[in-house]
Amino acid sequence: MSKFLKNINLLILAVAAVAGLATFGCVYAQDANDVSVLKPIAPKTKEQKLKVYNYLLSEQGVDVVDLGDSHTIIIPSDSLFTAGSANFKSQYLRNLKIAARLINVYSPIQIAVNAYTSGSGEAKKALT
Repeated sequence: MSKFLKNINLLILAVAAVAGLATFGCVYAQDANDVSVLKPIAPKTKEQKLKVYNYLLSEQGVDVVDLGDSHTIIIPSDSLFTAGSANFKSQYLRNLKIAARLINVYSPIQIAVNAYTSGSGEAKKALT
């Protein structure tokens, strides 16, 4: 790798560190002289975990609302389910895992799951 590219990569890492992105779960160089070896930072503190998981979910259109001791995770159903189906979209399972990790940060807590239908599709008898 050319010296110019190494300097640009080091500059990007320095900007990320100054902006607080290094604690945000981005990347760090294992060796300052070899920026081609980058590894993700695993969040360690509760605050770091909250920032990382909230950020990852928000990038996927998931809203996390914190009001005092109440925390609401709003997952749009059209992203989560195929229209007319009760099955999860396989590509969305990663986001569910991130949401589960976020919930574990607050653990132990009580969890309430609410779901709403769009009213589309064939009318069926409600399960009771």
